[in-house]
Amino acid sequence: MDKIVNKEAYDKVCDAWQRKYSNTLIKEGPVDWEKYIKSKPRLLWLLKEAADDEKDLIRYLNKISNKDFSEYPNGWQKTMGCVVKTSYGILKGGMEWGTWANDAKELVDILKSIAVIEVNKLGGGARNDYKELQKRWKEFKELISKQLQCLSPNIVICGNTLWLLKELLDINKTGGKHGDIITTNDCLWIDAYHPGQSKIKHIIYYTDIIASLKEYNAFAS
Repeated sequence: MDKIVNKEAYDKVCDAWQRKYSNTLIKEGPVDWEKYIKSKPRLLWLLKEAADDEKDLIRYLNKISNKDFSEYPNGWQKTMGCVVKTSYGILKGGMEWGTWANDAKELVDILKSIAVIEVNKLGGGARNDYKELQKRWKEFKELISKQLQCLSPNIVICGNTLWLLKELLDINKTGGKHGDIITTNDCLWIDAYHPGQSKIKHIIYYTDIIASLKEYNAFAS
């Protein structure tokens, strides 16, 4: 049986935490709830922390998805270019990399069909401070757990965040190669590089993930 997405419960728990933090937490989740709920598979990205100009992540992604790049003429593609291409390919059935991936600007509408949440709900830019990130995980893991329950994703791409989820997922180890998958709770958890990394090209980032998903029959009709 397909898992149920609970928008009402999601809004309720996020609102409660916003009040607790005087409305300073990142606004995050699906850009378009209807499209996210209808997506097959439902895809969620669990990233580390938003940059200072992305504290309203919903607004940020919504503007990009509507091809409004006025506030972010080039910088948005550093992370979201990879998110867009990878999400597009997954939600289109895991198709082979091709010319369709040449220009992320032509694929941005796919952002309306996914969800993105961050570990550090207070933001923090691009410091890559792992001690700080672990501290924020401990601070917000209850909220993240509830968000995940309410959003009921089928696939979660953990952008260098799976190592934080050991206790939550009841797993012994992480830290395999990019694209490795852990299965639990009717969900595929992908151990991935952060989409803003520069270690590998987008084509490798994408094809490694697709190869792993195919091994788990993620695209079976």
